[in-house]
Amino acid sequence: MGRLLVISGSDLWRSRSDGTERMQLVSDRCGGPAISSDGQSILFLQKGMIYVMGIDGGERSAIVNDRPAGAAEWSPDGREIIFWASDEQGHPQANFLDVGSGKRSEVRGSIGLLGSHWD
Repeated sequence: MGRLLVISGSDLWRSRSDGTERMQLVSDRCGGPAISSDGQSILFLQKGMIYVMGIDGGERSAIVNDRPAGAAEWSPDGREIIFWASDEQGHPQANFLDVGSGKRSEVRGSIGLLGSHWD
C-alpha cells in the first residue's frame, strides 16, 4: 500500500493510502510536497526554500535556499529535482538539482515558460 502526503491546515502529514500510520512531519506552513521514487525521502517548499527530509521525519535539509524557489518535483529515478527559481534579473527559470552532488544548472530557454513535468 502506497504512502501519501497531505497538507492539513498548515501542517504536513504522511500516511498510508488507507489512512493508517498517520504521522505529522512539518508543523509550520509549507506546500508542494512530493515523495521520491524510492519512497524514502520527501521534498517540500517553505518560505521560498526547498527542503528534503526522510519519509519518516527527522532533520530537514534546505537544498535550495539562495533565492526564492517553487514548483519542485523529483525526477522519475530520484536523482534530480526540477524546480523554478528567479534568475539574477528576477525572471522565473527552470533549474535542475543533482541530489547526490548538489550541483545546480539552469534550463536554458525556460524563462517565460509556465511549468515543467518529467516524462
